[in-house]
Amino acid sequence: MTRRLVLVTVLLAICLVAAGAPAQSRTPAAATLVRAAAAPAQEAAAPPPPPQLAAPGVPPLRLIVRFFELTEEQIELLKGFFEDQKEIVQPLMEQIAEKERELKEELSGETPAPELVGRLVIDIHALRAQIGEAHKALMENFVNILSEEQKNKLRAVHHAARLEPVVNAMQQLKLLPGPPR
Repeated sequence: MTRRLVLVTVLLAICLVAAGAPAQSRTPAAATLVRAAAAPAQEAAAPPPPPQLAAPGVPPLRLIVRFFELTEEQIELLKGFFEDQKEIVQPLMEQIAEKERELKEELSGETPAPELVGRLVIDIHALRAQIGEAHKALMENFVNILSEEQKNKLRAVHHAARLEPVVNAMQQLKLLPGPPR
C-alpha cells in the first residue's frame, strides 16, 4: 500500500512538472518529490568514475609500477630488493617450519619437556622477528628509491589503508558502492 502511494505521488509530481505548473503553485511535498524524481537524471549526467588502475588478476608488482609510475631503474632496484628479501626470509621460514614441527611433536607426547617447549617457542619468536626486520628493511629500501611525488602517493596509500575498515563497513551497509565485479 505504501509503495503504491509513493508511486502515485511521484507520478503526480511528474505530471505537475510536465503540465508546466509554476514552481510557486506546487506544494512543498510536490516540490520535494520533483527534486527526488530529477535526482536519478542528475546522477546519470555525473562524470564517470576514474579508470581502475588494474583489473582483477594483474600482478601486484605491475600495479605498483603503474600506480607509482616507477622508472626502469626503480623497477630493477625493487626487483633486487625482493630477491634479497627472498634470500633472507626463505631459510627463516624453513627454520620456523622445522621448529614448529618439533614443537608439535613435543607437545603431542605423554610428558612434554617444559625446557624444550620454552626454547622452541622462543626460537620461533626470534625467527619471526628476523622476518619482520627483513620486511622493514624492504619497506625502507622502497621508500629510499622514491621521488618526493612518489612518496606523497605512498602517504596517500598509507592513509587509504587506515580507511579500509570504514570503507568495508560502509559497503556492507550499502552506504558506499562495492568494488566492480
